[in-house]
Amino acid sequence: MADRKIQFNCYREDGTSQFVFFGDELKNIQIEQKADPICSSIPISTASFTIVSPKYYYTKGQRFNIQKGNSLMVDSLGGFNVYVKTAKKIEKNTWQIFAEDAVSFLQEKMFLGGVYSGEKTQKALMGEILSTALKKTDFEIVGDFSEPVYGWIPYCTCREALKQICFASQAVVDTSYGGKLRVVKIETPQNIRSFSLGDLKKVEDISDGNDSKSVSLYWHAFEKNVDAPREEIAKISIFDSKTSTIFFDKPYFDLDVGYAGEILESGDNYAIVERTGAVTLTGIPYSHGTGRLQKTPTYGEISGESIIQNATLVTESAAQSILDSCYNYINAKRLSAEVIETPSKLYTRYGEAKYGSGYKYGWDYLAFKPVRQLNIYSVPVYGENINGIVEKQTFKLTAGALVKNCEIAEYN
Repeated sequence: MADRKIQFNCYREDGTSQFVFFGDELKNIQIEQKADPICSSIPISTASFTIVSPKYYYTKGQRFNIQKGNSLMVDSLGGFNVYVKTAKKIEKNTWQIFAEDAVSFLQEKMFLGGVYSGEKTQKALMGEILSTALKKTDFEIVGDFSEPVYGWIPYCTCREALKQICFASQAVVDTSYGGKLRVVKIETPQNIRSFSLGDLKKVEDISDGNDSKSVSLYWHAFEKNVDAPREEIAKISIFDSKTSTIFFDKPYFDLDVGYAGEILESGDNYAIVERTGAVTLTGIPYSHGTGRLQKTPTYGEISGESIIQNATLVTESAAQSILDSCYNYINAKRLSAEVIETPSKLYTRYGEAKYGSGYKYGWDYLAFKPVRQLNIYSVPVYGENINGIVEKQTFKLTAGALVKNCEIAEYN
């Protein structure tokens, strides 16, 4: 029997029911995993597969935990969690499943945002955003994110809000292993994983030759200025609902609706107003200061400019470090390669012996992580060792070695 397995978790009101599917019950398991090392976006990773089983029905939001190993629980990395987006019954006992990782939940939930003036740390804000959106999956924040947060997050999806704080904190979001969504800092590991030419196929240079882009980054500062003129935000007429929720396109403080209404709840980005007559919502806008830093290539042809203007949590003091990271990543050498992965040479013990030393042993399978560095030896297109980060990998889960189509960006 093939050693691929999926642990199926069906959330119900009376608890969690777990089912395991083996070998012939699973077909055509296709996985695509992505990561953005500078968090200019938070991509969604996906899985699709066919289940041949008469036992169960599948609906949106149900969780699948995808693992590879001789025992379901042997994979110490916890597998790759995805959640059903669509489930189509194509034959009597056959289902076609398309699923997405936990980032899809971030896209579905809105975050109120606001102006931050150092009262929250980066880690606290990340945790608040993730707790707002993630109810069916665990998350983990790894690294030193103790710096206070300054700036503004508009009313937006939790995915956009997390992108803002991760970009400003130089963090990356990864769901490829561990059975959870992880926010991590990319740091040079003590032991960089090595791949020889025997592990690689079809290595191609997909860089833009010697052309490079200049990169511009805007920093932002938001402050209260009580002397600023009050502005009209919205009018609520007698024909509108008695209670209205209003979202702003920029942050305000000191909100007021006069005598014909009451503000039931408010923040820098919104207000919930109850009216007794026609009212006008007014407020004082935050003072918004901004500045621009630019980094330009010192050699080769300049092929254009990348402008990062709406990262509203980037402060003046942090802007140069963030700009350097963005410049290096945008202008990094890029490779396309097929990477062949086989089980590691380490045995993992699982199960307890009743008598003597009758423990069971099996191969522990180490997953290929999109944000982990690679050391690619003797790549023909360069003739040198290249350290790189995998931005995207696609592969079909099989019983044997995996062949992963990878897009790799150089990382120094």
